[in-house]
Amino acid sequence: MEQLYRSLVENSHDVIYTLSPDGIFTFISPSWTRHLGHLPEEIIGRSYREIIVPEDFPLCEALLKQTRTLHTVQPGIDIRVYHKDGSVHWYRTSIMPVFDENGTLVSFVGNAIDFTVYRQAQTDLRESEERYRSIIENIQDGFIRVDTTGSLVMASPSAARMFGFDSANDLLGMSIKPFYLRSESRQNLLDMVATDGQVSDYEAEFVRKDGSVFWGSLNVHFIHDEKGNVTGTETVIRNVTDRRAMEHAFREANRKLNLLNSITRHDVANQLTALQGYVQIALMKKTDPVISDYLSKISKVADTITHQIEFTRAYQELGIKVPAWFRIGDLLAKAECRVPVRFSGTCRGVEIFADPLLERVFFNLFDNAVRHGTRVTEITVRCEREPDGIVMIVEDNGVGIPLDEKAKIFTRGFGKNTGLGLFLVKEILAITGITIRETGIPGSGARFEMLVPKGSYRFVKSP
Repeated sequence: MEQLYRSLVENSHDVIYTLSPDGIFTFISPSWTRHLGHLPEEIIGRSYREIIVPEDFPLCEALLKQTRTLHTVQPGIDIRVYHKDGSVHWYRTSIMPVFDENGTLVSFVGNAIDFTVYRQAQTDLRESEERYRSIIENIQDGFIRVDTTGSLVMASPSAARMFGFDSANDLLGMSIKPFYLRSESRQNLLDMVATDGQVSDYEAEFVRKDGSVFWGSLNVHFIHDEKGNVTGTETVIRNVTDRRAMEHAFREANRKLNLLNSITRHDVANQLTALQGYVQIALMKKTDPVISDYLSKISKVADTITHQIEFTRAYQELGIKVPAWFRIGDLLAKAECRVPVRFSGTCRGVEIFADPLLERVFFNLFDNAVRHGTRVTEITVRCEREPDGIVMIVEDNGVGIPLDEKAKIFTRGFGKNTGLGLFLVKEILAITGITIRETGIPGSGARFEMLVPKGSYRFVKSP
């Protein structure tokens, strides 16, 4: 039996030790050396106080006192023990008293388990929870967690304030559904999350506790359990009511300016038509050649003004509508051209975030190629990936653009006609950060490169 006990002690993974009644080590198992580095002769004969972190002395003394007084094993305690190399390890230990035949305490037998990894995990978890709680409690945007039934199970203080409540606890258990002004908004949002996994910048109207309404921009994703089942959604809500109001005011101001522009353009165009009519009548009369020359020049100036007014009609629409995603292939199908346009497969499925006038960009580039390229018989559109984004390339097989004109062609007023076509192209693209340049070789055709930055293009499956 003694051999059995010795084998158990010597092969135990736990640390086994004995203490004299006054706390002096009288035995340690081999596992002590494996875990803490000390040899038996370095520990036996020393007080437990020499290897325990001082802050844990009161805890150890209380355990010894209770065990001595109650004559039985007490619940284990967590203490910090010094390794031979000076590092600190956490151990959970318990002890039992050993008495002689007279009932006198002669020894304590202890058992200790290394709890270092577990305690560190507890510390890390606690710190992580504290950081997470701090973020949630101080975040300016609202944060809510909703289960699969639509009930709120978590909310930040900012979310409570956003919905008109004093405390986040007031929201817990409530259904999120009545907070949506339009029920279809929430269902549409859930359908989008189910399809894409997450949704960003989804805007919807919400109702506060007092009945007032605000606009919220939502970032939403599903949350899952360990088996991958959906258990609810997490949502960050940003109050964008002020932004929406400013956008509305901006659109209204633009509408009024456009109305004024349209009326003024109409009136000026009418006057120009009359002026051109009078010039033509005057030219039909026999008059002094010098006067005829002046009338001819007046007619040309009037024509130029007419073209410029027509340009304002196109430029007036610039930036009026909100930028959106446009598939390149769809735009090219709408852009009319008098020569064949070859659409490369490299652009298939590419969508560009741009002003709705993007269609006019391709129309103007195609029109310029035909009118100024002299011998253009084909135009090619293709795409190339670059580190900074994606490049849309429009090139033709015409005469190209002279070197000394390349830097001027996007300047307002430069050109053979109104000089406004490529200027408008540049302005339309610039709204969403797209740049354009001409890189063709004179004599071999024009080549326009439009660099679409990251975030302003995406790839979608072709229908």
